[in-house]
Amino acid sequence: MDVAPPSVTARALDLRYCEVPLRRPIRTANGTVAEAGLLLFDLRTDEGVTGQSYIFCYRRSAAAGIMAIAHDAAGICAGRALEPQAASALVARSFILIGLTGLVRMALSGLDMAIWDASAKLAGQSLARLIGAGPRRLRSYNSAGLCIASVDTVGEEARELTQSFAGVKVRLGYASAEEDLEIVSAIRNALPAGAAILADYNQALDLPEALKRCHILDQSGLAWIEEPLPHADWASYVRLARTFATPIQLGENLHDGIELRAGLEAGWKGPIMLDAARIGGVTGWLHATKNLPPTTRVSSHLFPEVSAHLLAVTPGADWHEHIDWAAPLLHEPLTAEAGHVIAPDRPGIGLLWDQAAVARYRVH
Repeated sequence: MDVAPPSVTARALDLRYCEVPLRRPIRTANGTVAEAGLLLFDLRTDEGVTGQSYIFCYRRSAAAGIMAIAHDAAGICAGRALEPQAASALVARSFILIGLTGLVRMALSGLDMAIWDASAKLAGQSLARLIGAGPRRLRSYNSAGLCIASVDTVGEEARELTQSFAGVKVRLGYASAEEDLEIVSAIRNALPAGAAILADYNQALDLPEALKRCHILDQSGLAWIEEPLPHADWASYVRLARTFATPIQLGENLHDGIELRAGLEAGWKGPIMLDAARIGGVTGWLHATKNLPPTTRVSSHLFPEVSAHLLAVTPGADWHEHIDWAAPLLHEPLTAEAGHVIAPDRPGIGLLWDQAAVARYRVH
C-alpha cells in the first residue's frame, strides 16, 4: 500500500448468526456439514459507514463463543480512530494471553475484515485497490460439492459443478486407495480436457496411508492433493512433497504468519492455501504473504468474496476457491465466468446483504 488506509472509529458491532441449508451437503472423511453456519458482522462507525464481513462457524456451539469474543474485541476499539492494522494490533495484544488461535482468531478475523471493509468504503475504493491492486482475473474452481458419494453419480455432478469454472474439488478418503482412484478416474472421464481436479483429504490419513494413497494417485493428473495429514506435521508434508510429482497442498489451518514461517524453516517449498478467517483476516493475510518466497503459489480457502481481493494483491496468486454458501444471503453473489472470477470494483469487499434472506435463515 502506497497510502495509509483511512482510520475508522468503531461505534457498535451487530452480529447475526444464520444457518443456510446446503444444496449439496459437504461429506468428508471427517464428517458431514448439511448447513453453513455463517456469522454476519456489521460494524457501525462514527464516520457513517458500516463495515461488513462474515465467517463460517462450523458448529452452532462455536458461534456463541465467537460472538462473545467479537463483541469484546469491538469494545476495545470503540471510540478510537484507528487504521485497520493498528486496530488489529490493539485487539491482538488484548487477547494474547488467551491465545490467538481457534475461536479467538476467528472472531478477531471477522472484526478485522469488517474494519477493512469500512476503511475501503471511506476511501471510496474496493478493498483490492485500497491494499494495492486493481481488478485481477483469478482462475477459480468450484468447491461446493463432490463429497463422499457413489462412483455412479460423481461424473454427472462434476460436469454440473465445472460449468463456468476452471476446475472442481473432490473430497477423498474412501475405504481404500483404489476407491479414491476410481472416483478420480470417473470425474476425469466426465470432464472436458483441461478441467482441473483438486483432491482434498481433510487431514484424514496417517503417514503410511498417505504415502500409499498419494502413490496410487500420483499419475492421475490431479492439480494437487490437499491436507492428507494433520496440518501441523511439516516434516511429513515435506517428505510427501519430495516423494511425489503431484503437488501437495496445505495451509488452510494456519493461524498466523509465524506458523507459516515455521513450515518454511522446516523445508516446505510447496504451494500454500490461506483461510481468511484463520490467518487473521486482511491484516493476517497481508502479513503472512509479505515474506513468502516469490515462487510460492498461494490459493484461497473459503470466503470467496474477500479472497478475490486478497489474491489480487498476492504476487503468487494461484487458485481461487469458490463456494456458494453465503450466496443465498447476498444481493449480488460473486460469480465465475469462463473459469475466472474478478473482485467487484465497488467500495469495500462488495458484500450486500439480502435482509429478507438474512431474516429467513437467522438463528440468533
